Amino acid sequence: MKKLLIVAVSTGISFMSWGQSVKSNIQSSINYLKDKDYDHALEYIEKAVKDPAGANDQKAWLTRGNIYMEMQSDAKYKSTGPYKEAAASFMKAVEIKSEFSDKENIGTDLLIFAYDYYNDGVKAFNERTPEKYTEAAGLMQKVVDIHDFEVNKKFAVSKKFDTIAMEATHIIGTCYIYQNKDNEAVAVLNTVKNSHMVSSVDIYVHLADIYKKEGKQDDELAIIKEGRTEFPKDESLRAMEINYYIKTGKVDVLVSKLEESVKEHPDNSELWFNLGTIYMNTANPKTGTPPANAAELTAKAVQAYNNAIKLDPENVDYNYNIGAMYYNQGVDLNDKMNAITGTSAAENKKYDDLKKQRLALFVQAQPYLEKSLSVLDAKGDKMRKEDRNTYIATATSLREIYGKEDKPEKATEMTKKLNGGK
Repeated sequence: MKKLLIVAVSTGISFMSWGQSVKSNIQSSINYLKDKDYDHALEYIEKAVKDPAGANDQKAWLTRGNIYMEMQSDAKYKSTGPYKEAAASFMKAVEIKSEFSDKENIGTDLLIFAYDYYNDGVKAFNERTPEKYTEAAGLMQKVVDIHDFEVNKKFAVSKKFDTIAMEATHIIGTCYIYQNKDNEAVAVLNTVKNSHMVSSVDIYVHLADIYKKEGKQDDELAIIKEGRTEFPKDESLRAMEINYYIKTGKVDVLVSKLEESVKEHPDNSELWFNLGTIYMNTANPKTGTPPANAAELTAKAVQAYNNAIKLDPENVDYNYNIGAMYYNQGVDLNDKMNAITGTSAAENKKYDDLKKQRLALFVQAQPYLEKSLSVLDAKGDKMRKEDRNTYIATATSLREIYGKEDKPEKATEMTKKLNGGK
């Protein structure tokens, strides 16, 4: 009996020493933290949390979080990302006990860490390498994890944090796109789209591309239509819709719908422009031969484009498109001229006739392209990337036109514009 009693007392003393050891290590860690001696503070807090008696000690994990949080504010350690361990520690502390006096402050700290994760995720994403896409997705997932954790643990989550978490989810989905993880991307991007918290045309473009790749034509058309409703002026979605109907042999369906729309809304310049673009694309398919009624479709395109310009004369796209249409027709004639290699009277006459037709088309293109360039010139440094691309295409076309019209000074002016005014 005495021996059994001795063993029992001994075990009790052992448990007591563990508990005292944890408390002692926590206090030692706190003391070192006051002196900003992070190395020793971490040494003692790691002993505390690794001790079986400290594994679920809330104070131990809160202390660990405080150490890493202060390290995050220290320039010497900030680059190593101490906030990650701080976040993990605070979340562990809340898991141990959801309600405690410092909960509100911990919620604020976790929000700050979520922003740290988000900023680092953006930096990784912008490097645009396969490895960085993986890293970015992982960092953004931490933003989502913290958000969901605060929601589940009943923190006062702001609507702004809801939005940031969804923006992080959007980046995760985009990373999946670049990693060719189509199934994961579809699920994530649909979640973002349906949240209505993030407005991005890329969501619709990426989803339409995936559905197209998978041969899901109904889903492809549905997402394009949804995107066009959300972003009616977006060029990429407009092109995708047109290409879809061309690919599926249903251009007549789209034309019919737009013709009905312009009758109902004759003052909508965008509808006229869309109709003109479809007429023109149908008359000039990228592959195959033009349809028998190509000339009729081209005439309809000109009329539709001009209707759009009457309603919105300063619109760069409207002016550029009709100018480009005439210019491209002139270029086609130029190719035919170059194909004439003989010197017979008949061939010379054919060459001269084509030359006159080409010049006539260039003359028709000129005022529209000049208008487009003038509007873009007025924007100056405020031109967007797509504006700059249009500017270069317009100035290049005008330089060619002026050259054929024997206007060297005008052509030189275009060259200067293309060289940034030099």
